[in-house]
Amino acid sequence: MKEVLLVEDNPADVYLMQKAFAECSTDIRLWFVPNGQDALDFLRKEGPYVHAPSPALILLGDFREK
Repeated sequence: MKEVLLVEDNPADVYLMQKAFAECSTDIRLWFVPNGQDALDFLRKEGPYVHAPSPALILLGDFREK
């Protein structure tokens, strides 16, 4: 199974990505974190992410000020 990390703080965008990945493939597991600090913790396997997998792909959300 391939692991994908999504860094996104908008729950609606997370939901859309979950739906899209579910429709495209069952061989992909989507993980998500809400911000850059959590993404670093996930990748470093720190804090609550001690048992996190190493993702094959990292997707970043839109971080521009709105």
